[in-house]
Amino acid sequence: GIQFWSTDGYGRFDGLTITQCEIYDVDNVGISSSKRKGGSDPYGADFKEHAFLNVEISYNEIHNIGKNAIFVRNLYGGFIEHNVVHDTAVRCYTGNSIVTRDVDGTVIQYNEGYNNMARVNDMPGSDKGIMDGCMLDADLRSRNTIWQYNYSHDNSFGLFLNCTGSSSDDVNAKDKVIVRYNLSVCDKGNRGIIYINYYSAGIEVYNNTIITA
Repeated sequence: GIQFWSTDGYGRFDGLTITQCEIYDVDNVGISSSKRKGGSDPYGADFKEHAFLNVEISYNEIHNIGKNAIFVRNLYGGFIEHNVVHDTAVRCYTGNSIVTRDVDGTVIQYNEGYNNMARVNDMPGSDKGIMDGCMLDADLRSRNTIWQYNYSHDNSFGLFLNCTGSSSDDVNAKDKVIVRYNLSVCDKGNRGIIYINYYSAGIEVYNNTIITA
């Protein structure tokens, strides 16, 4: 797909737009940004000095993807909006469709996601359940993110997953995350349509509409 990064791991983009692309038949991730070698922790004092700025990923169609449609890291602000992502996680056991990690203030809105095809992991040692097969995922250190006005349907794990820390002392448990005004129709979430995996001190979930078959 499309990945933005720097050769030495320290460079960054300011004012990057990825729009009106059709991305398909990709075996890993449709659009992604890589983690940087320095300053990639949104709780660090110098995060804004090192993060990608003014990134917009919009009006793309991403489908037949091995794992994730969109997976962004190291963003300060930015918008992921008006994208259609479907038929994801088609060649992996897991893979949420739109994922953030190590970001601060990113807004994810007006996207449609369907047919995430994550399946039961039957490998030895697995819990034999479906994980990471939802439309939206605020992964570790998704600080001050807003997830709103998205339309999720027919995904194998649900609408939204918040990956947090295992205790109140874990910095990941402090992420402020807002999930609101989203619509979920016929998502299959075997652990809930909206799922928070550990302790969270800062997530707000309100005014979402969930319709199950």
